[in-house]
Amino acid sequence: MAGEVDILDAIAAAFIGVTGLNDEAIYSAGGGNVDGVKPLPDEIGDALPALLVLQGDDERFGGSGMERQTWGTQALVWAEYKPRGERYRGLLALKEGLAERAAQFSKANLAAHADSALQSFLLTGFGAIEGRQWQRGDSAPWYLVLPITFEVKVNRPRTYGAQ
Repeated sequence: MAGEVDILDAIAAAFIGVTGLNDEAIYSAGGGNVDGVKPLPDEIGDALPALLVLQGDDERFGGSGMERQTWGTQALVWAEYKPRGERYRGLLALKEGLAERAAQFSKANLAAHADSALQSFLLTGFGAIEGRQWQRGDSAPWYLVLPITFEVKVNRPRTYGAQ
């Protein structure tokens, strides 16, 4: 049974080929164990717009021999900051392609690539586009960032009891 890192990689791989993203800049906190997905970079400005898939909240609910896990996974699209209006419009246009790809990439696709315990995968929303620095500091460059949230549900066998 695969784990969270494999699911993060599979989510990142689902977005390879989306118009408006740089296919050479698809990254995952899972480590990049899927073709076309790379581990998180030290620098983000080399190939933009870049997509990063990151781990998020992890809620767990125990049951009789089964644990239900709900992950609030996040992805971030990083784009150049200037020309600001053009880049902002590009991120707005990218949202439709990302939503369409997420809808096409069903639970069955994700389970086949990553984890048979997967129960559901859903794009739950986009955050406001904002300016961010990859590294902190007065001379560090600024980027425009589009946050995306996903909900992933997994059922895993788990026995609870006294030790």
